[in-house]
Amino acid sequence: MADLYGDLEEKGLEFKVQELEERNKALEAENSELARQIQILKSEKVNLEENISRLYETASREIERKDRELAELQSANPRRL
Repeated sequence: MADLYGDLEEKGLEFKVQELEERNKALEAENSELARQIQILKSEKVNLEENISRLYETASREIERKDRELAELQSANPRRL
């Protein structure tokens, strides 16, 4: 009778091992996908940081240009302002 129950326990353990291996495989696939998404997001982050930096530089230069233009207009016609 011990053999009968021993076989059941062994079959149960084999099933559990198979179940855990399948779960492990699914988690590894999910991990790989998440790692891929992280790489994409890191690349997008770098791109956005570069874009915002360029935008800031452009806006700063435009403000400087407008300030110079305003100063020129004020010096050319001081009574209007």
